[in-house]
Amino acid sequence: MAHWVFRKFSRKLSLMVGVILVCAMALTDLLLTRALRRQFIDEVASNLLVQADLIEMQLRSKTFSKKAGGELQSMAKQYDRTCDCRVTFVSKDGAVLADSSLTTDEIIRMENHKGRPEISTALAGSPGHSIRYSETIRQDMLYAATPLRLNGTVHGVVRVAMSLAQVEQKIAGVRKTIATITIFMILAAILASLWMSRSISQPLAEMSRIAEKLAQGDYSARVRPRLPDEHGQLGATLNLLAQKVQSAIHALSQEKAHLSAILSNMTEAVIAVDETGHVLAVNPALTRLFGIQPQECVGKPFLEVIRNNRLSALLNIVIKDSTRQQDEVKVLAPEEAVFEAQAVPLLMEERCIGALLVLHDITRLRQLEQIRKDFVANVSHEIKTPLASIKAFAETLRTGAIDDPANRKEFVEIIEKDADRMMRLVDDLLELSSIESGRRAPNFEPVALAECAMAVAASLAPLADRKQVRVDIRIPDNLPLLRADNGQLRQVLTNLLDNAIKFNKDEGSVTVKASANQRIVTVVVQDTGSGITAENLPRIFERFYRVDKARSCELGGTGLGLAIVKHIIDAHGGSVGVESKPGQGSTFRFTLPTAA
Repeated sequence: MAHWVFRKFSRKLSLMVGVILVCAMALTDLLLTRALRRQFIDEVASNLLVQADLIEMQLRSKTFSKKAGGELQSMAKQYDRTCDCRVTFVSKDGAVLADSSLTTDEIIRMENHKGRPEISTALAGSPGHSIRYSETIRQDMLYAATPLRLNGTVHGVVRVAMSLAQVEQKIAGVRKTIATITIFMILAAILASLWMSRSISQPLAEMSRIAEKLAQGDYSARVRPRLPDEHGQLGATLNLLAQKVQSAIHALSQEKAHLSAILSNMTEAVIAVDETGHVLAVNPALTRLFGIQPQECVGKPFLEVIRNNRLSALLNIVIKDSTRQQDEVKVLAPEEAVFEAQAVPLLMEERCIGALLVLHDITRLRQLEQIRKDFVANVSHEIKTPLASIKAFAETLRTGAIDDPANRKEFVEIIEKDADRMMRLVDDLLELSSIESGRRAPNFEPVALAECAMAVAASLAPLADRKQVRVDIRIPDNLPLLRADNGQLRQVLTNLLDNAIKFNKDEGSVTVKASANQRIVTVVVQDTGSGITAENLPRIFERFYRVDKARSCELGGTGLGLAIVKHIIDAHGGSVGVESKPGQGSTFRFTLPTAA
């Protein structure tokens, strides 16, 4: 109940006004009642003294003694009926001679009244009055006494008394009238306070609702125009504030949208931190790069988002010194990558409030640099080895072995073999270079995979016979035609089958299978060779990468066959992969689109 009352300003104001009025009226009633009671008592006392004086004037010729008690008692009762009040005659020694409210026997038993206040005052020669409870009639009584003088001497006292019940009745009547007026005044005041409080609270309530809407983000809310009073001025001020906030929010929203669009479309990873190192914002490139969710980043320490002490130290230097920093950092998780990290301070009023870190992914660049270095080293090594052999045997022949019929033929054959090896290497390099550069784009045409595979198997039959390896072509007759370059497809199958035969075990087998699914043909070349270890599988398609270098050189391999296969399949819009386990052979798969 109390919560319901104090929840509204109008109810509180009305309740406060009502309480103040009730207290004021109660105090007024108390003071007014006291004043009226005192005034009424004074008036009644004056009237009683007047009546006592009139009775005293009539009794001056009468004998005022106990012997005249009967006559005095009759006179007292007569005055009682005339004045409607109790009349008592008291002798100068305080004895009660007559009392209109008592019988003769009761008068005889009454105590001496000389000590009564009004009697003692009258015996002293002055009129007196007092209020006290009468044990005789058991009521509060107002007593008024005047001295009875004969020849200037006080011979007794005439006392007139009236019950205060009559005074209380008059006061009660007045209080009733006052209470009625008070109730009407309180009701009128409450109604007036309700009207006034509503006229005050309604504008405030409206402005409060508008303020709540503004706080919830509805910056179009406005207060209705009002009279140019305090409420009107406050409403106009609130509307002006809402307009300025709306304009500022709109400008900030546009700026935020522009910034968000820039960050979202940046390929570089961006992260902003505050002066304590907690993340303020990240862009989608960073979340994709590190495999994290944006909501999991904001508010967390930098090291909890990106676990790299070097990057954290770089940001700490930027925040501490307010200087731009740059470094090349390697990150190992979620996968190994190399970044060029650039960090700049975020300044506000010449004070550093955070830092912005931009990560440029240079992993591919570093990989290409490493591939270039490896390529140069590998080419140099591959060419240097046969050249050294040719040079050595040529020098041997020049120094006299040319005249040795037993050895010169063998030396010339070795020189020829190494020259052929160099020719194959150069041919493969030229082939790979032309494919990578796009100078040798595929000449797409419908190609029958079965015919192509049979032709390649026939060309490699002497090699298979020497290795005693069985080549099995299992391609369905209803397989769709491929959209491919016939020459390049033959090169792919030649490289795969050549490796499958060379690195197979004696009396092993090579199987070529194919299947079609949703306009894609999957070709599988499976052998029963020694297989490839797990650590070598990711690099099997790199240039010059060999699983068994000694055996590859012995078999005349250049290390470029699988790299050529991958580039040809990529140029056809397909994919290539390998599955293998040591001792269980290898399975190469590649996909090509159908001609349909």
